Amino acid sequence: MMKMRAMYLAVVTVIFLAGTGTSRAQKVWTLEECIQYALDHNITIKRQELAADVSSNNAFQAKMNLLPGIGAGFNHSFNFGRTVDPTTYDFVEQNYQSQSMGVGGNMTLFHGLQNINNMKRQQFNLMAKLAQVEKAKNDVTLNIATAYLQILFSQEILEVAKAQLEVTRLQVEKMRKLVEVGNKAMGDLLQIQAQEASDRLEVINASNNLKIAYLTLTQLLDLDSAEGFEIAKPVTAQIDEALVAPEVEEIYTVAEKEMPQIRMAEYMVKAAQKDLAIARGARFPDVTLQSQVYTYYSELQTQYYSYEQQLRNNMSKTIQFGINIPLFSRYATQRDISNAKIARNDAELQLREARLDLYKTIQQAHADAVAALEKYRSAAEAVKANEEAFKYTEQKFGVGLVSAVEYNEGKKNLTKARADLLQAKYEFIFKTKILAFYMGNKIELK
Repeated sequence: MMKMRAMYLAVVTVIFLAGTGTSRAQKVWTLEECIQYALDHNITIKRQELAADVSSNNAFQAKMNLLPGIGAGFNHSFNFGRTVDPTTYDFVEQNYQSQSMGVGGNMTLFHGLQNINNMKRQQFNLMAKLAQVEKAKNDVTLNIATAYLQILFSQEILEVAKAQLEVTRLQVEKMRKLVEVGNKAMGDLLQIQAQEASDRLEVINASNNLKIAYLTLTQLLDLDSAEGFEIAKPVTAQIDEALVAPEVEEIYTVAEKEMPQIRMAEYMVKAAQKDLAIARGARFPDVTLQSQVYTYYSELQTQYYSYEQQLRNNMSKTIQFGINIPLFSRYATQRDISNAKIARNDAELQLREARLDLYKTIQQAHADAVAALEKYRSAAEAVKANEEAFKYTEQKFGVGLVSAVEYNEGKKNLTKARADLLQAKYEFIFKTKILAFYMGNKIELK
């Protein structure tokens, strides 16, 4: 009975695991799902979001620094030997207890506008951090799209390699029959068999490249394994020549407003300008306001006044204005101003560099897309011509008018032309997706 129950549990476990594996294998990931998953789980993005949270806290604290600070204090003392009575200020030689308590506040009325400028600086820092989060998301999106398209390219290369292997395999069978009846020499069969082995190696290489492409994507997604992972093949991943119609300047004008790296650099310039204003504010005097309500109790006076009466009678209230005028800071203020100017100039250079990098990226992507389109057109003509040539060579080879070497050469040219066509196709698709992305559109395949 126990053995039967154990066998039953084993069978159920196997079925469950098999079902789990099948369920995972049936999961097909679209490009949009891959991108969204990466945006939700990428560690770099999460760390950038945490950094933005810190900046948010700093911005909030900078606002709160404009408010007055309020505090309360309480002291209870045990006095022994010769001490001073706090109510009469006479020396007494008696052990007694006393208490003091009070509430005080302080506020900076003027500090060279440093607190206000710091509040604005922290707000600009927060906006820069949020833009940096968006930039990290864009980088992840582009990386995922690149890896996804590489899989599609590798899949089609594998299909081409398998198709070529099948063609060669059929020719091997035909050649073997011709050799058996004496119409062909054994050398011709050996040559075509060698080509079959070469085609089989191309299939293996293409298959390995596809596995590596899948591994790259799953690693970008931070998945544990590429096993059972499969992407959806778009129905219309075709060339659209209209996508290269916008000029570089038109794309850049939109991208300059849309891309977070530009906004981030702009906010850093504004933050640096506020840093300079803060440094200059150290030249101005500080004006402060302080207030305090204070009272105390002495055990020595309990024979005259109750606890409550002492607290009420001994209460004092103080309001104090203060001004601190900086006269000489050993050149520290001028040094801080000079360094702040340098930091501002550097931030402006970084903004200029970010704009130049964006323009160069768009310019290069546009040039690559145009080149890929031209390459695609040329490769399409080459495929058409090589298909006709190979068809003719294949017919001649079947009747023994060309050698196996000529047959293999024609087949090799056709294979290369098809691979070049696929490469140009996916290069064009990727570059145009980048251009569309810089125009503010989502990267998607349908």
